[in-house]
Amino acid sequence: MIDKSLNLIEERKDEDQLRDINKDKMDDCKDDDYQISKLENLLERRPFLLSNTNLRQNPSNVYEWLNRVKLYEGNNEMKIQTYLEAIHQIDPSKAYGKAGK
Repeated sequence: MIDKSLNLIEERKDEDQLRDINKDKMDDCKDDDYQISKLENLLERRPFLLSNTNLRQNPSNVYEWLNRVKLYEGNNEMKIQTYLEAIHQIDPSKAYGKAGK
């Protein structure tokens, strides 16, 4: 009787440990999925982030503004908005690059 009780207690401990291990694995999977989604998001935004950095360094760089417009291929509204922003940001006396490219 005592042996059966001890065996049951040990089995329950083993089951609890297995549940905890499975729960930890599930949490790790969720963390991995979250990290992968963050990385994918960053990779999708990378060209825009690089463009932002370049334009912060030299807002009068016409080539970079034209490259930024290319990033919005298929989104005409954002292209127009980018051209308008470029018009406001570019200082003609400091402009670098050809505007008519």
